[in-house]
Amino acid sequence: MRAGSVKFESRSWEEMDSFGFVRFPVEHLWETKRDLLRENARAQARVTNRKDISDISDRAIRDLVARCRAEGIAVAVVWAPESPWLRGLYCPCAHGRVEYYTQTLVDEVGVTVFPAPTHFAEEDFVDGYHLTPDGAAKYSRWFADAHLRPWLAKVRE
Repeated sequence: MRAGSVKFESRSWEEMDSFGFVRFPVEHLWETKRDLLRENARAQARVTNRKDISDISDRAIRDLVARCRAEGIAVAVVWAPESPWLRGLYCPCAHGRVEYYTQTLVDEVGVTVFPAPTHFAEEDFVDGYHLTPDGAAKYSRWFADAHLRPWLAKVRE
């Protein structure tokens, strides 16, 4: 079993394209791995339910935005898509903290923040946070049409 695990983990590096993208291996995902990924999602939700955005994460985002701006690179923050199941694991206070932090980034850092979609189905996800190939295509089209194209047109002005 170890050899399969190592092969699964190194696959990401071996199959990464020049943009850093690796297609999630849905067809090779065995049930134990899927269960592990879902348990990782549950654990992350438990942390998110109890804690604010960490100072380290906040500093990393602010530093990255500052560096991009210093280099003349337009920058925006994108909240990643999550399945209805995963979003349902968050308590109302966690949703509130994310909304508060989003507004902080807009007000204090002056960055555009694109929200995660909330209209995607559970079937668009492998485990709550990894999109299926069809889900990724759907997300890419939605993101480009709803956010990226209008933002790029505005940035180019």
